[in-house]
Amino acid sequence: MTDLIITKEGKPFETRQAANLRSGVLKKNKIMTEVVEVDGGFALKKLEPERVKVRVPMHESRRLRFPARKGYHRHVFNDDDKNRIQRALNAGYEFVTEEIDGRDLRVGDASQVGNNVSQQVGSGMTGFLMEIPQETYDNDQKSKQSKINLQEAEIRREKKSEGEHGLYGGVKVEQSRM
Repeated sequence: MTDLIITKEGKPFETRQAANLRSGVLKKNKIMTEVVEVDGGFALKKLEPERVKVRVPMHESRRLRFPARKGYHRHVFNDDDKNRIQRALNAGYEFVTEEIDGRDLRVGDASQVGNNVSQQVGSGMTGFLMEIPQETYDNDQKSKQSKINLQEAEIRREKKSEGEHGLYGGVKVEQSRM
């Protein structure tokens, strides 16, 4: 049991839950372990670095990153069955056709389909890099925000008279900024 982690008293943990709790404490200190069953209880075995599974938070996983272009907003649109590419074209986006240097290769190599910059995004789907002038994008965002502001104002609106249909009581909505 020399390569195993056990209690301070030199005995195995009585329950798997106790071993899991100790494993969690060690994980905070960057020591990765797995619970193993031993005679009379459970112990922790240190994992070799190549066996350690690295957790990737959802907000960081499979992100497609391409270099920015001054004066433009870039976005990857998936070529799906919801006509996203056509909707983007109708909204003023154009395909990026220039050769892309400095791209993020975490998801796989980007390619040029025809002249359009694209990348496989999973499940056999292709994402196309498209861009729109930043000013147009900013105006679209302002328009979206004004609709949200109207909705929030309606939520905050208080009932003015007994005959008025609307909210009962008060509502306080606060935006949290991260």
